[in-house]
Amino acid sequence: MAFDLKAFTLELIAESVFYDDEYGLFSNVILIDKANNREAYYAYYDPEKDDFVIEVANAWEELAEEEYQIASAGEEHSRYESVEELSAKLLDMAEAGELEPKVMIIFEDDEEG
Repeated sequence: MAFDLKAFTLELIAESVFYDDEYGLFSNVILIDKANNREAYYAYYDPEKDDFVIEVANAWEELAEEEYQIASAGEEHSRYESVEELSAKLLDMAEAGELEPKVMIIFEDDEEG
């Protein structure tokens, strides 16, 4: 059987978007718009609604230690019932917009303060 790069990529995306309630850990996938040097979209699991969300960034801040502008605000782009649906949409968006992925891990304590 031949190696399937698309299936491999979809699996990596799916495994990268989760929430671990024991540790209060969120793992999100961000799509970076390299042409504009900033975050364009971010995807995460919403434990309150038990679904997966893609948000489009609409405000940014420039941090000295980062190589691109970090999204400071966004609005909902779409919601999905399964991580597989989310993964397929993110891959399509990345291909269409020539966006680069990044995985970000956030602890709940980091979000609060």
